[in-house]
Amino acid sequence: MVKRFRSISAKEIGVFLVLFIIVQGCVSSSVDENNDHKKSSGFRFRDTIVDSAQAGMNTFSRFIPNKFSDIICQHWELKDMDDASTDALMWKNKNGDRLYQELFLFKDSSAVQNPRNGLKIGKWNIEGEKSHKQLVLHFDNGSSIAYTLSTLSLNAMTIEWISSRDMMYMKMRSDGKVHQNMLNDPFYPANLSWMIKPAHPENDSMIYSRVSQCLRFYALFYRDNILRQSKTINFAGLPEIFIWYNGGIGLSPKAEIDATWIDCFYNRHEAEKGYDILHKLMVNYEFDWPKGAPAWTYKTHSVLEQMYHKLGER
Repeated sequence: MVKRFRSISAKEIGVFLVLFIIVQGCVSSSVDENNDHKKSSGFRFRDTIVDSAQAGMNTFSRFIPNKFSDIICQHWELKDMDDASTDALMWKNKNGDRLYQELFLFKDSSAVQNPRNGLKIGKWNIEGEKSHKQLVLHFDNGSSIAYTLSTLSLNAMTIEWISSRDMMYMKMRSDGKVHQNMLNDPFYPANLSWMIKPAHPENDSMIYSRVSQCLRFYALFYRDNILRQSKTINFAGLPEIFIWYNGGIGLSPKAEIDATWIDCFYNRHEAEKGYDILHKLMVNYEFDWPKGAPAWTYKTHSVLEQMYHKLGER
């Protein structure tokens, strides 16, 4: 268990992480969770960064839809290429991880498409009636796309569109679970703003805020996976800055900052400033890894929330 990080050089960090991987086992982009989220004696799951009125395990569950918007406002994902017209709708990142199309729709008409590959944020609306409904996405960059909504049920949605005179389609899946407060969803647009590369240089305060929002996102991301009772946690395509361990959080050597982290900032220099903020936080403060947690994800969620709060205390 790691509770405190001492100040060490980049070379020492690299050696430290290699040793940690051997002893603890590194968490990869897809993490197996074998405990089925059973509560250990004496452990209480706590939320500290979400709306207090919405905190707790009971605010997130399978829902009973009573209208169209209840069904369509979910996390939608293309699970495999058997449900798509072409394999061009799938990508591979530098690690060889497969990235599939994703669509996140919210009741305030916010829309997020492919946050793991070519993030687009905008608004959605429905046009047409009955069997001719179209799901129209208008993105902040000025682009838009209209999908024909062929089928829609609690756990499946088929959308079609024409591209280069060919009819394209995707059958997307959902787990039928939503956050009662959409602001607590890690993929709600406001929680993704730190990932968007700024058009202009940022001052130290702006960089600090970007790092703070990064911590908030990952705390919400772990919370989301815990409440969904995910068997695996998929980090593929998300900005890489942390190394996740079973009982620890690490950073790569500064000289090896991943390009996905740099792309969250105006340039490498500002990305390194962001790295320094995290490194200082992890070196200077001791965080409580809760005992009796049913799985490592609960521990990491707690520490990320503590890091977020500590950063806000400067």
